[in-house]
Amino acid sequence: MRASQPPTRPMLRVANVFLRLLLRSPLHGVLSRNLLLLSYTGRKSGKRYTFPITYSRLGDVVSVFTYRAWEKNLRGGAPVIVEIKRQRFEGQAEVIRDDTPDVASALLIHLRAHPSLTRGYNVPLDAAGQPDPNAVRQVAQSVALVRIRLIRAANGLLPE
Repeated sequence: MRASQPPTRPMLRVANVFLRLLLRSPLHGVLSRNLLLLSYTGRKSGKRYTFPITYSRLGDVVSVFTYRAWEKNLRGGAPVIVEIKRQRFEGQAEVIRDDTPDVASALLIHLRAHPSLTRGYNVPLDAAGQPDPNAVRQVAQSVALVRIRLIRAANGLLPE
């Protein structure tokens, strides 16, 4: 059996445009439970980036994971804009890469909330349909956890 290939850059660009439009529309519904829009400014380019990404949220803290290099732009507590369920929040990002136990713990919680993502991380499910903790610990060595503390909503109110 052949391993699935990751999507190409052009495919990702098209999908991201479509998802951005959908997440900002009244039809955001089901997608908003799993996806948010993350916006930040590139450190070197000064360019504004916005893309959809799967998230987990606990109170005013949002967690996202990546194995891509964009997280370098968020190191050192970079400001971000997060759009969740069509509500904009200002936030402060913290990148955690070297604290593997913390990353593994957060990733396990994330994969339990989003079991369909286990395939993309090559994490097998056990008989009960839960992600294998040993595989998650292995994956945690190659991903970054981006923890975002929500500061305030665009309307000036604190996050719920």
